[in-house]
Amino acid sequence: MSRSPCRRRRSRSRSRPRPPYRVLTPEDAIDAVLASAADLGTPRVLGLLLDRDRAVVTAVAVDDPPPPGRDLDELLESLVDVAAATEVASLVLATVRPGRGHEPAPADLDRWAWLVPYADDAGVELLDWFVLSDGFASSLAELTGVGDRWPCP
Repeated sequence: MSRSPCRRRRSRSRSRPRPPYRVLTPEDAIDAVLASAADLGTPRVLGLLLDRDRAVVTAVAVDDPPPPGRDLDELLESLVDVAAATEVASLVLATVRPGRGHEPAPADLDRWAWLVPYADDAGVELLDWFVLSDGFASSLAELTGVGDRWPCP
């Protein structure tokens, strides 16, 4: 009887489950976005779906998202709808726009204004939307003054 050269070994690093990453502050959110984005040189939209304890359930990335307009609106709505359908409590959005600057466009501010109540109606708390570019980030929640989206932990 021959032995297989491959043996199943239990990796020590995999034997312990990793604690969930909790997003309690805007800084935590940006760290999670950066960890989820493999390459900040590619335009993309990211969504962090969080449970009731603000632990990251999953991250969704859409590379080469549609340009601003109706298609982008539908993509953002879809992220909220996915969060609502999976009983996710909170959502953080991020748009990576390399070389275009981190300041949100007026259309981004308009989108934020309709997306917050859309998410609220779906039962999902939209905590923030970050625009990232060239090592800098802007928070639409902070720029618009839309409530205290980041309560103290």
